[in-house]
Amino acid sequence: MARRRRRRARSSKKRKKSTLKVLGIVLLLSLPVLYFLFTKFVYDPFEGSVGPFPELVPREVDVYVRRERLDSDFEIFPMPRELARLTATPGFREVAQSDWYAQQAWITELAGLAATLEGALAEAPFDLLDDLLGAEVVVLGRLPAGVGDPRFAYLARLSAKGRAAYSVLDQPAVRDRILPGAEVRQVEDPDYAKVTYQRVDLSDGTTWFVSRELDMLVVGKDEPLVRDVLRTTLVEREQSLGLTRLYAQDLPLDEGLPEDHFNAELFLDVPAYLASGEADEDLAERSVNAATNILRQVVDVTLLQDMIARVEMEQGTLRFNGHAMVDNQRATGVKTGLVGQPTFVLKEQLELIFGRVPRSVVGMVTAKVDIGDLLTTVFASFSNDIKTITNEALRGVARYNPGWNRVNNAADLIGLLEVVLRDEITFVMRPLDHELPVDVQPVPAIVMIAPLGNYQAFKDLEDAFMRGMREFGLGVDGLTNWSFNEGVGERYWFETSGLPFTEFSYIVLGEKLLVMGIDDDLVKEIVDVYTSVKPSIATKPQIQELIDSAGTERANLAMWVDAKGLGEILGPYSRWVADSETRIDYGVLRIQRRREIIDRDYPQYRGREELPGSVEADIEAKLDALLQAEEADRRATTVPAEAERWLDSFAWLDALSDAFAAVNLGTREAEARVIVNTVSSR
Repeated sequence: MARRRRRRARSSKKRKKSTLKVLGIVLLLSLPVLYFLFTKFVYDPFEGSVGPFPELVPREVDVYVRRERLDSDFEIFPMPRELARLTATPGFREVAQSDWYAQQAWITELAGLAATLEGALAEAPFDLLDDLLGAEVVVLGRLPAGVGDPRFAYLARLSAKGRAAYSVLDQPAVRDRILPGAEVRQVEDPDYAKVTYQRVDLSDGTTWFVSRELDMLVVGKDEPLVRDVLRTTLVEREQSLGLTRLYAQDLPLDEGLPEDHFNAELFLDVPAYLASGEADEDLAERSVNAATNILRQVVDVTLLQDMIARVEMEQGTLRFNGHAMVDNQRATGVKTGLVGQPTFVLKEQLELIFGRVPRSVVGMVTAKVDIGDLLTTVFASFSNDIKTITNEALRGVARYNPGWNRVNNAADLIGLLEVVLRDEITFVMRPLDHELPVDVQPVPAIVMIAPLGNYQAFKDLEDAFMRGMREFGLGVDGLTNWSFNEGVGERYWFETSGLPFTEFSYIVLGEKLLVMGIDDDLVKEIVDVYTSVKPSIATKPQIQELIDSAGTERANLAMWVDAKGLGEILGPYSRWVADSETRIDYGVLRIQRRREIIDRDYPQYRGREELPGSVEADIEAKLDALLQAEEADRRATTVPAEAERWLDSFAWLDALSDAFAAVNLGTREAEARVIVNTVSSR
């Protein structure tokens, strides 16, 4: 019996081994079949990568934005972490309470979309960020030449799960359930057989073009753009944006990892942008604001060609570093004072300028310029009336100066100033600290600082000015002027009349540095900084941090502004703007109101040219009272309301701390650096 049991056990073991052997053979033989079926209906898990996305983007695009590790920018998609950080700050409360903020529908829509996506994707077999958008995304587009809509396409790097999900969604049964009513058909490129994509006509009437190439998904509504991406990817990679010299050599580097902070690559065809309907009208049309016209000509963006840049955001600070090609043929002929001028080392210049001005300053512009070309540009931006008045005043000065006949107009004066001043000029400003006459445009306290090129030439100019200053509305009867010895130079002060400022002041420090402005207190404070009586703005921690970060970069223009200080400047200006924009044409209104009074009180005289004297006097008295009441109501009600509305449009300033920009504008290339600190910085 024992022997039989042992035989049955050995027989059972043999049968198990045989079964396992058969199963192993079947499984081994099935693997190729299973692999084939998986790759046929899902995707090949061993397929490679399509390569760097910049090498898939055709050169003939107008806009390109690329971001790696987009998943690191969000806690909950699509609400960016930095935006959530900013809106949570106490300093953002005033912004959130403004009408301007209430009109920004995209902010509330973004929050709503975040909640919707979180619920809709809760049961999805893939994660929107981890598997579709998180690794790498590209937005590229072409802009219309004039009126029209821009055309965009989108690239995303898919994870293994994302590729599998795309293949499953490509199955008709699955697609019909997710996109009911959609029609899908395969499209072949007529020029390149290997280029194929899908046309998807949705039930809502929109059409999309989609294709997956290895781990790259491309989708867009513009068929030529999607097709060009696939052509570049599969056939013409050497014609890609990523293999251009501009991208390969001039794209500013990012020293950190993509997931450490937000950073994105940006490309823009500037001429295409300016020619499109997307460009700001201020870039194309002459402004009523002379300062805008001057800045537009001095920093002429129409000289720029292709631009590549990197945009970064970390701890509430936004940074932009850009490089652009310049139209050399046009740039060499431009004479605005800045293009192609010598440069300064940014850190050295900031140390110098910030070390010269007081802590009360809220804005600064410093530049290396051709003084003659710059002043010619500035003068050309003025109205014809101002040009005429200036030229007549200069000719009038000759009556007091026998040797002044060589200066008969602004052009002659500019030629003299080219000798007096060197190739550097700085402007600083701060809010007004005194009242201005009613109806006068409120200009902030502005002071110019410029090194002298020829002190004796300046003294000759000063002598001519002192003799003929009456021609400029200075030193006339009823207006005072005086001088004060500061120990480092004579400070002169003049009271003015009929100008958008009440005083004019200047001093030459150590026979080398001209300080001249329309606010004597600010001029005096600059003298006090020069003599170490008062500390400079460079002693502020945020200014010192800016100086330290500047490094050895070169520029020929640098600007800085404090957001709170700019808001204080805009406050008085808002009422002047409101008053200008709401003024009533009382000539027309008087005729209209006169007709209404006759219709109401004297209908028997309707249509009569002449009225009895007593009736005419009564009508005129009523008209005067009525129009005076309307003007009083405009000033008491309409102007304040309009001023508040205008000022509210700048409510976003409350979200900022300060901003800085530096430009190196050459005749072949240009570079720009911008830093914006928000209230969530530091």
